[in-house]
Amino acid sequence: MVVWLSVHIESAHYPPTSCPPPISPTPTPTQDVARITDSCKDHVERLRTSLQKVNAKLAPWEEKTTALQSRLDVAVAERTVLVKKHDDAKSQLKAAEEALAAANATAVEEAGAVERMEKEIAQHRCVGGGWWGRGV
Repeated sequence: MVVWLSVHIESAHYPPTSCPPPISPTPTPTQDVARITDSCKDHVERLRTSLQKVNAKLAPWEEKTTALQSRLDVAVAERTVLVKKHDDAKSQLKAAEEALAAANATAVEEAGAVERMEKEIAQHRCVGGGWWGRGV
């Protein structure tokens, strides 16, 4: 029976026996760090390439944004100047209105003084007849 079994096994069409692949030894921490570093370098390079593509797409927009920001800065500066001029004009108007009110008050006082003087002159003319009534 041993003979039949050995002949039968040898004559059978079994694939040749092969050893399983050798088990790789456990990597050392230095090898792990090197592998991770290489992996990160590849990832960073892909990200850098992607970023360059995005920056190339954004370049025209950045130029437009810069131009608009410049125009905005000029407009803000002009507005600031105009607001200052407006405030100065308001204060000058207020000063002019105060001066006008003072001038009107002075004019009213002067008008009153003129009326009093005219009344006094009229009284002097009537009472004494004036210098012309004396026969001079």
